[in-house]
Amino acid sequence: MRWNKGYLALIGIALLLQACRGAGLETNTPVAAETSGAATQLAITEGGLPPAVPGEFFANVPLRSGFGYRATWLEVYFTDPVNPLSVREVGGVDAFVSAAIVAARESVDVSLRNLNLDSITQALIVLSRRGIPVRVITETDSLIGRSGSTFQVLKDAGITIIDDQQPGLMNNRFIVIDHKEVWTGSLSYDLAGVFREYNSLIRILSPEVAADYTQEFNEMFEKNQFGPFVAPLTPYPVVEIQGVQVEVLFSPDDIVAGRLSQLIAEAKESISFLAYSFASSDLGTIIRDKAKEGVAINGVLEFDLVDPNQVNPNPNLVEELNFFREAGLNVLLDRNPELLNHKIMVIDGQIVVVGSYDFTNRAENDNDENVLIIHSEVVAQKFLEEFQRVQSRATP
Repeated sequence: MRWNKGYLALIGIALLLQACRGAGLETNTPVAAETSGAATQLAITEGGLPPAVPGEFFANVPLRSGFGYRATWLEVYFTDPVNPLSVREVGGVDAFVSAAIVAARESVDVSLRNLNLDSITQALIVLSRRGIPVRVITETDSLIGRSGSTFQVLKDAGITIIDDQQPGLMNNRFIVIDHKEVWTGSLSYDLAGVFREYNSLIRILSPEVAADYTQEFNEMFEKNQFGPFVAPLTPYPVVEIQGVQVEVLFSPDDIVAGRLSQLIAEAKESISFLAYSFASSDLGTIIRDKAKEGVAINGVLEFDLVDPNQVNPNPNLVEELNFFREAGLNVLLDRNPELLNHKIMVIDGQIVVVGSYDFTNRAENDNDENVLIIHSEVVAQKFLEEFQRVQSRATP
């Protein structure tokens, strides 16, 4: 593998910080490094995230290609495919993930449908060479093609990789670091996901949430339990972090559609969603029923999957879109060249649903997926800002 000088600088800085920690030196000040390629604006912190500005929940994270927000226990990132720097593949969110990986002290567990980013690959290799355990799970289909070559590089470095070997997709996108932090969201770990698609990325500092994701990881990695061959064993399905309630769900273990149906049915004012695919008749029916009750419904869907000019548009997706249109709902299509890969729902400006879970029967019954439900008006506001950005570029 060709090692980019920028990535070597990134890794060198992280290793220096590790040495300082070992010597008992303080390294609380974020360190920034300009590099070329996909990884710029590196921020590494000791002992978790720095506090937000006094009196505020979120502080802005400087991100050249995208939007970032930081609180004491939570980071939220959104990619920005219309940013001119995205075309140049500069300043992406992967820099923050790779920095967190390199700064790990105990372990890193990686469950990704695909991986084709030098920044993440090199960070995992450096960590493994330091003797830190690294485990990787992926989708069987990803072992061929471009991701396949990346996974082979990791294997050659001595990192153990397993795949799901079952019809449903291993569609998880999460990383657990040191049993205390989780990175998740819709982000695809390739250049398209970082720069050319609309995606979300969430970082949560919580030993309980990390334990939930580690449990899910171990079911797959140690017990080979994928898809429907699982049981609901999440140790902390509801966690309270500094007064904010966070629900952690995995499909098909936890009947995600049932919980989402309950939340949607309880909506009183508004439901906004951004979705790569929406083909759940159950969720769609409840949303349309809420519209009849006066709840404001706004949505944006990815156009490519319902484009009538495509050879084989997905009939289930087309059907749900037509149902929304017949009901007169404000559901638009993202027709920009970039992909709308979000899986986001905001209810009453108070509740955020985010993760890898598409609103489809396949995601509910066959795939391995993960979902966070965050009960916070402040967090919801950031997701509504992203909704408005995407909606402003969408058309009927």
